[in-house]
Amino acid sequence: ALTYTTFRLADVLDQLDALLRPLAERKGIRITREVAPDVPEVLCHDPVRLTQILQNLLSNAVKFTEAGSVDLSVRRSRFGAEPRDDVVT
Repeated sequence: ALTYTTFRLADVLDQLDALLRPLAERKGIRITREVAPDVPEVLCHDPVRLTQILQNLLSNAVKFTEAGSVDLSVRRSRFGAEPRDDVVT
């Protein structure tokens, strides 16, 4: 079950950076991130689940990238007319 709570997106991204950057650096790969200006600093979702999903995606990207960089881009996307339908992609 998801546990919804408010959290700072930057905290999740910083945690992932600290975890994955050493592996990427050993491979000579850069990890970059870009957060669009309209993405809220504080989100209401399950931060543990979000961290798990992003960690899985980013660790696979680092694992299978031979050279260059792994780029994480966070942007806001609207799926529907209601504000509650906003999602971060």
